[in-house]
Amino acid sequence: MLHKSKPNTPTGNHGESQSWFSPDVDLGLSDAQILADIDKSMAQGNRSPDGSSDSEEQSEQDYAAFRTITTFLHIIQRWPDLRRSNIQERNPDIWPNDRLVLKLCNAFATLSVMQHEIVAVGVAFHPVGREPPVDLLLSMQEFENFDILFNENPRGIHLTELNEIAGNQIRVPNPPKALKEALGAEPPSEQPFNENPRESHLTESNKIPGNQIGVPNPPDALKEALGAEPQNKNLLRYLMKLKVTSDNPTLGEHIWMLQTIFNTFKSKQDIQDPLMHYLVVTCFPKMWARIDHPRSAFYTEVLGSIQPRGSGFIKSEVPLASLETSNTSPGPVVFNEPAKKNAEDLQFLKVLVSRRDFGEDEFPVLHKRYTETNQQLDVCLYDEETCQEFCSVVNLVLKGFRESLSVFASYRLALIEKKENPKKPHKDAYFDVYQYGYMLHMLCRGAALPMYLKNVNPLLSDFHRPAPKRVYLFKEKSANKLVEIEREEPEAEKEELGVELEDGLEADNKDFEFSAEPEEESAEKGPHAWQICLRWIKLLVSYFSAASMLINHLSIQQFPIINVHLLRNSPGDNTLLSWKTLLKDPSYFPSRTLDPRDRTNEEIISMLEQAISFKPSHHGFRLQHIREDWEEIMKDEPADANKRLEIAEDFDRRFQAIEATIGIRGCLKYARDISNRLKNWKGARPGTTLSSLILNDIDSMVELCYVLSQFEKPGDFKGTVHCEANIANFLSNRNPQSQVPKEYGRIIAVSKNNCPSCHTLLGILEKDGRPFLSRGPHKIVFPCSLPLNLKQSVVDKMNKKFGAQLRKELLDFLNDMESRPRSYSSGSNVSSKGSAGMPNSPYHQPVQFAIESDEEE
Repeated sequence: MLHKSKPNTPTGNHGESQSWFSPDVDLGLSDAQILADIDKSMAQGNRSPDGSSDSEEQSEQDYAAFRTITTFLHIIQRWPDLRRSNIQERNPDIWPNDRLVLKLCNAFATLSVMQHEIVAVGVAFHPVGREPPVDLLLSMQEFENFDILFNENPRGIHLTELNEIAGNQIRVPNPPKALKEALGAEPPSEQPFNENPRESHLTESNKIPGNQIGVPNPPDALKEALGAEPQNKNLLRYLMKLKVTSDNPTLGEHIWMLQTIFNTFKSKQDIQDPLMHYLVVTCFPKMWARIDHPRSAFYTEVLGSIQPRGSGFIKSEVPLASLETSNTSPGPVVFNEPAKKNAEDLQFLKVLVSRRDFGEDEFPVLHKRYTETNQQLDVCLYDEETCQEFCSVVNLVLKGFRESLSVFASYRLALIEKKENPKKPHKDAYFDVYQYGYMLHMLCRGAALPMYLKNVNPLLSDFHRPAPKRVYLFKEKSANKLVEIEREEPEAEKEELGVELEDGLEADNKDFEFSAEPEEESAEKGPHAWQICLRWIKLLVSYFSAASMLINHLSIQQFPIINVHLLRNSPGDNTLLSWKTLLKDPSYFPSRTLDPRDRTNEEIISMLEQAISFKPSHHGFRLQHIREDWEEIMKDEPADANKRLEIAEDFDRRFQAIEATIGIRGCLKYARDISNRLKNWKGARPGTTLSSLILNDIDSMVELCYVLSQFEKPGDFKGTVHCEANIANFLSNRNPQSQVPKEYGRIIAVSKNNCPSCHTLLGILEKDGRPFLSRGPHKIVFPCSLPLNLKQSVVDKMNKKFGAQLRKELLDFLNDMESRPRSYSSGSNVSSKGSAGMPNSPYHQPVQFAIESDEEE
């Protein structure tokens, strides 16, 4: 419920165990077993004639090869014309109970994300005991650790750096510092564990049970401060007073709070308010990042352009008049059919009529509908009588959700920048985020919103083309290193977020059941525009759907307590092979296939060498500047013929200079096309599609130069060991003779879709003879490293599979860059008068439009 509720003292037989947990023992591999596995892995390699083992060197090269393969795959897949599905989704053999457990773990993983982390969760049950706890094993992948050096073999090299790195240590989650300070408790001492105990402090490690995984263990002072019986009241008071600060809690503190909340409050009425208030305060950065993303800003404008007219809807000329996908705006659509009665729609209507910003004077029909159906359990929210007001309400709720989140984002930024007297969020700001998010969540679960979106589907044509993303492929080096770091660091986060928004996966989606939904897209046609829109809104409020799911299943007296163990994730090594070394080795880059368009590996290498010889990075920087200058022209195109002639001749000279030196055949074609378009542009009126056609051609040249420049001068490795791969590797090698009779199953939930490489790895690794069970993959391979000490056969399979994929996509790129022009959507036109949309609209930034829809889920 959305009203404030009174705390309820827990009942039943749980007692203190509902919130406070004891350390576990030997939950993973022992010291001796870790070293034995390393020794065995080393001993299995081939030996040279002098008796020394070369398996370690070969293994390091195989790991480096996989990092290099995924790096180049990622570079090529950023090329929009080549983007395609990488994995054929299998139909896994899954029991209904496993499906439910996976969805619950997915929900917990979703709530574990505070900002840009990726979290994976495994689950285990104690098979003995009257009230066995549920054990969760959680691992997190952080973008900020991408540049940390970590050797794949802890006995290999760089032991000094290895022992100093905290990223590969195992530690226990602790209560938040603010809670300890508020209650006067002493902080517990932290004792991290190094992956290689022989090179670390074995004496200290052996004193602590379970040197691989830690469990929450609040200090005695904190237990005494909270007390046993009234502890839920103290916790409730603390949670409801939480405010936004300049930084987030640590992962351990956040996980400790989540498990404590679920273990303390054992009714839906008691848990709803404190949990949601805590999530709004703690997780708003991720909510804001999603709704503030250029793709979301674009979708919001598209949806906001639909306005009620008579008994139907039209697409307004503002702010998207210059952004239509055709020269003619789509015609009006009439009301089609009403939605079915639905209980979630009634919940939405209850909140709507209670808010002052949706008063009866402005929305009389919806208020009347609520009065008429007040005694019923469900309501028809969308019909011919309500459709006009409903259209306006959807846009206003989305706007309210964004604006209420922006209050927190602005306040935190002011705190970080240490501005004097920053404007604090008003007292109802937390409740506004809560209510707007809850309303959108109810709409997504109801019948009215899907029916409305189906009705206006012809007006959502812009959803068929991917929204823009910023193009900063070539960056100038800044003299101020701090400025440069600020500019470059978020790129990996933005790209992951972009893929997440493309997938549009919400926390309570019907995993493994999507094909059974009515009117679902076919593999050939792709999703309908209304489906893309609905999935996007569901993703915006995934915290609310995840919390709702967990509250419904966990907030009962009979549900056992939750123990969470943190498995720290190694960032992985950062060494790469040269592209020639990779392409010349048939074990990584297979030989020619039977495809008539195929080329030999020698021909592929020759083509790359020739393209690289023309210095694509040099031309890329020049084209980036030209692109920025052209966008400035497009923002305010001159109407004066002499001025247009002057501009056309200037740009024509610049492109002729590039054409004379670039030598890359694909770029040569685009440069000639641009010169021809400029001849027509100088005599055309402002705002024609010619401006966007020129911009598209420049983008194509920039992208071509970028891909080739990565072979010319590879950048630093930006990947890591992904958290789901880390857990799968740990569980597949776990000691079955553990002293604690618990068994982790094959379910590995992730806070987002798996990347294709992890999806493949989870299918190769096994738990009890069966592949791991997780949600499906997204489209794009991200640079990554394989987990520590995989079997050589597994490493070989991964290199073989993705090496073959790299060969296919690299060959497609080399063939297509010379023969196929870039497709064009006039939707990529940038308004000649600037955007009239949101302040953070993507049209205020250099933007790029991909060509085909990337939506897949």
